[in-house]
Amino acid sequence: MKVGGALKYYRRIGNKTQVQVAEQANINEKYYGELERDESSPTIDRLEKISYALGVELQQIVSYKPLQEVRIEMFSDITMDKYLCNAYCNCCGTEFYALDSVICPVCGCEYSDENEYIEIYG
Repeated sequence: MKVGGALKYYRRIGNKTQVQVAEQANINEKYYGELERDESSPTIDRLEKISYALGVELQQIVSYKPLQEVRIEMFSDITMDKYLCNAYCNCCGTEFYALDSVICPVCGCEYSDENEYIEIYG
């Protein structure tokens, strides 16, 4: 059972060192380091002591899934004098981003200086 990532995650959340967790769990600090690196597998009894030292439930450690990185890409098209703006449609309540012409993708309202259907934030 690989639990090293979970141990490291919960230890860092709790602002503890490996030495502190090992002492509180009454285990050898080198052994605890091996557990975090997945070089050793703990028994259930030891894992229970470690979870108590970390202040989390045992099931949080065994069911831990690392967070996935989400990449968000921003763009700008300066060469064509286009810009991205944040808009809100007062007609249907949709918030959206627009490039060049500002038209609500839900109801089709179009921004103009004469009406107040669309508000532009940026």
